[in-house]
Amino acid sequence: MKKNLLVLFLMVTFVFSSAAQTVTKKGSPAMKAATAITAEQLKDYLYFIADDAMQGRDTPSPGLDVAANFIAYNLKKWGVKPTGDNGSYFQRMWVVRKVADTAAASAEVNGQKLVYGEDYFVDTNSGSASAPVVFGGNGWFHKAKGIDGLAGVDVKGKIVVIYNETNLPKGLTFQDFAGKLGEDFADPPTYAKMKGAVGLIVVANQRTQSNWANARRQRERGGPAIEKLNDDQGGATVPTIYISQKVANGLFEGEQANPLTTADLKGFEMKSEKSGKNNRFRQN
Repeated sequence: MKKNLLVLFLMVTFVFSSAAQTVTKKGSPAMKAATAITAEQLKDYLYFIADDAMQGRDTPSPGLDVAANFIAYNLKKWGVKPTGDNGSYFQRMWVVRKVADTAAASAEVNGQKLVYGEDYFVDTNSGSASAPVVFGGNGWFHKAKGIDGLAGVDVKGKIVVIYNETNLPKGLTFQDFAGKLGEDFADPPTYAKMKGAVGLIVVANQRTQSNWANARRQRERGGPAIEKLNDDQGGATVPTIYISQKVANGLFEGEQANPLTTADLKGFEMKSEKSGKNNRFRQN
């Protein structure tokens, strides 16, 4: 399920000059303007934008509109030339927010029917899957770092179970995501889809488990995305559910290892009785 929302985006172009490259003459307009900036003034601007009355400036929200109009007002006062629609400081764009249809969700793992909200929750990637399960390690791919969570595991046509104790695997930081998605690096949902998987099961780490209700709300609600830019990124990945550690312990019982008790566990094929097509889930 997705909602289309029309949002006004503030169009501002700032030109920064490096002090090492450009010497500003004393008494120039730029220098005079710089000396007019005070900590108290900046504090006033920040306090206004960050005030609770802005309601977090969610996209979209009345608070975001107020903040945008405040910035536009000041830009006009300062003489900044507008570059938005119809000579304004704004540009209209369609924003999409996907919302999970929790009432239509269902899941069965290893023949066990799961209770929504207690055993599992879903995100906003709609779809269904019914297939054998395999363990895919951390599920990440990073070419330069030599990280391949799905190495040695045949995931085509299967549901992949992954686990990460932290948001990113060891040796990988957010600064490492340079290059092209799908070639130089890939997150677990993207990589699973690239390898032909039909679904993804994410085992809750300790942080998610201890903050289960909030994590569930965030995943169900999703986040805003600019529609055309989102389409350029290749669209949705495989349908994904998040299972509790209790369910995961049951799933890995009798297996060669349990990712909850074995650090940095590599991917492996699950036992034959768990690889039958008694693993299915649906989300809309």
